[in-house]
Amino acid sequence: MFVQCKVTDDFPPLCDIQSYTRCNLSVFAETCDNDKWHVVARVVDLQLGLQHTKSADSAVHLTHKDFRENKKLPVYVTAVASCCHRDATFIVSDDVGNRHTCTVSLPPQQSF
Repeated sequence: MFVQCKVTDDFPPLCDIQSYTRCNLSVFAETCDNDKWHVVARVVDLQLGLQHTKSADSAVHLTHKDFRENKKLPVYVTAVASCCHRDATFIVSDDVGNRHTCTVSLPPQQSF
């Protein structure tokens, strides 16, 4: 006899900003595409594991090291955007489809 246990995962992944770089204060609106800012976030799912990450904006490029589906250990995601884009938003999903949106914005003092 085969018995299948129901596995539940009611909680979305977690996202914690680890570090970020700022844009140069001398960057103006005309030249903001020449400079980039970076954000490093730690993402983890404490139950069934991570499924994938994706950027919510095509202007934000994501990279991650050692990402595998169903991974329960933390993964470090780096988001890179030009200084013209003040927000970096990416979505982290777990193995059953729970989602968490991570958003980082440039501080107000960095405005053009």
